[in-house]
Amino acid sequence: MSREFRRSSESQLRSWWRVLLPFALIAAFIGVVLLSHLRMSQTFDEGFHLVAGYRYLQCTDFGINAEHPPLVKMVAALPLRLMQVPPPAGSVCGKEPTTKDHGYELGIDYLYKQGLDAQKALFIARTGTVVFAVALLIVVFLYARYLFGYWAAIIALLLAASEPTLIAHTALVTTDVAVSAGVLASVFLLDLYLRTRA
Repeated sequence: MSREFRRSSESQLRSWWRVLLPFALIAAFIGVVLLSHLRMSQTFDEGFHLVAGYRYLQCTDFGINAEHPPLVKMVAALPLRLMQVPPPAGSVCGKEPTTKDHGYELGIDYLYKQGLDAQKALFIARTGTVVFAVALLIVVFLYARYLFGYWAAIIALLLAASEPTLIAHTALVTTDVAVSAGVLASVFLLDLYLRTRA
């Protein structure tokens, strides 16, 4: 009886590790990204993306920075809007969309000339973009497990979670990681569809 109990408890422990390992890798990735948020200064276009996202939420006007998809910018600006951080001063609802040059200027003014704590505002906005990187890591794990099994998926997840480029881009208010997650998810879903259809 004790041998059977020991075997069942060992198999339960192994199954728990199989569940916890992917979560641990993703949690470690999030920790590294959040630490890098504290050390990185603003990139050239982050202020513009943030102002655009705030304007989308405030005015439902998608004319500013229209060449980039709005979702990431809106997710980045949402915490600032919920915390009732004042809107960008030069971005008035009903006003014509700004040119690209003026948009960069608005971003600099918003973060550095409007009395905001720029590092805090960027940290909060950048934290919103982590959602897309986590989605990318989950898709990497699921797709690799579907194709090659559990341990191959763990290796793929480890490689993705420790990829310096992914860590660096996750720590910015840009659309790069969200596009990567969307493309990989589309390929995965197309592959599933074609295999189940055949």
